[in-house]
Amino acid sequence: NKYGKLSGTSSDIQWIINSMDGTHNFIKRFPHIAVSIAVCVKKRTEVTVVYDPIRNELFSATRGQGSQMNGYRLRCGVMRDLEHTILAINFPFQQKQHTIEYITLLSKLLVRCIDFRCTGSAALDLAYIAAGRIDCLFQIGLKQWDVTSGDLLVREAGGLVTDFTGGNNYQLSGNIIAGNPRVVKSMLSLIRIRDDDNLIKHRLDN
Repeated sequence: NKYGKLSGTSSDIQWIINSMDGTHNFIKRFPHIAVSIAVCVKKRTEVTVVYDPIRNELFSATRGQGSQMNGYRLRCGVMRDLEHTILAINFPFQQKQHTIEYITLLSKLLVRCIDFRCTGSAALDLAYIAAGRIDCLFQIGLKQWDVTSGDLLVREAGGLVTDFTGGNNYQLSGNIIAGNPRVVKSMLSLIRIRDDDNLIKHRLDN
């Protein structure tokens, strides 16, 4: 179908492949793209790979065995709070109806983080969090094939991945926060969606 989904003979094993994450970068000859592959067994991600062909960097993770980049063990950064962190973001160009709500939440983070990065490749952003190159991630409207590989990379490198309310609904909503546990906790506290912010939560999660 139009999403490239092919049904296999086994219902227990699923391959999630993004043959090019950063398509718009590639079209514009901006050298920041990746191939990502994840293998899920009974809906649980077991093995993931994110490959950057420009830099020849291969990020990989196996459940329970940690994350690596070209054979070297990866660990998330050790930042204790949001001060002086670098935050990876995106903009909802395919979901422009959420722009105002998303910018509202971003503005809360802007006053605390030292800088933002908008690279155009969510898979590499998550891999860079696992490698400690980026401190945290706050992105909206990602697809399953954008998230699954990087999700395991971050977790196996000692990090956390949540949705905007601290839950595990990010695979469905596409709204994702990632980083080391202290930074994620600080982000969730800062953008905490109060009762009077329910409209924002409803719009972002749908």
